Amino acid sequence: MVAYDPKKYKWINQLPSPPESSIRSSIASYKDMIFITGGIVNNRLSDALWVFCCKEKKWVQRTSLCEPRAQHSSVAMDGVLYLSGGVRLNEEQNLVSMTEIHAYDIASDTWRVVGCNNVPKLESTLLGFNNILYELGGQTNGAYTSTMQTYRVTNDGLVNDTGEHYVLPCDSEPGPLRAALDDKDHIIVLWERTGRLFSLNTHDRRFYQVNHSLTSLSGCLTAFNRHAYILGGSENGKPVGRVLDISTHTYSSITLPLELTVHKCIHVKM
Repeated sequence: MVAYDPKKYKWINQLPSPPESSIRSSIASYKDMIFITGGIVNNRLSDALWVFCCKEKKWVQRTSLCEPRAQHSSVAMDGVLYLSGGVRLNEEQNLVSMTEIHAYDIASDTWRVVGCNNVPKLESTLLGFNNILYELGGQTNGAYTSTMQTYRVTNDGLVNDTGEHYVLPCDSEPGPLRAALDDKDHIIVLWERTGRLFSLNTHDRRFYQVNHSLTSLSGCLTAFNRHAYILGGSENGKPVGRVLDISTHTYSSITLPLELTVHKCIHVKM
């Protein structure tokens, strides 16, 4: 695990790696904590919840998920970690889609079922702001989607479908996408196959073209202080790290400390 300090423009390499190496897991952050949930560990679905405390620089295992889960999405909002989509094992030990939305109360270290996803997805992106959960992209019935659904968190903590369904701008067949919330009012979306980048205003639900000069990328995406960070992946066969100034629509480069391909990134206060 490595970290990048955007204020000092430098990488922090001396951080402890997660205790378990996993794939198809999900990552989220809240205040100074990073959460890794589920995934596949040693060829088995995992129900583990690992929390990295940035101040103490150590990993702690918390109460396990309601059941083993992989290829799901997660986001933390107002002291609660939400999980949506993904797969689980049924009684016949076959992989089936997850329809339940689970919530983890960070303070009490407890889980509960808070809602249902009528269109369960694999590997979607889940974002949260102002009591609304935004689920973008992902796979349904083996095909990538170009849609976004929204869910409202009620006063009693339940999650209800708002009925809002949007089709995201896409030049070709839908594929993998990356999305991040910037300054709590714009969602930045990157289509990996085409490199198309656009933003969604969460207030008026309007889409805005950001830049179309990128070639196909496969890096992770996060946003902070009106800047979007596209880290890892490749462009013209070389590892890349790009920073987009959302205000001016201009790019700068970041030198990566190592080649990154299948990875995830998150913004967190340290």
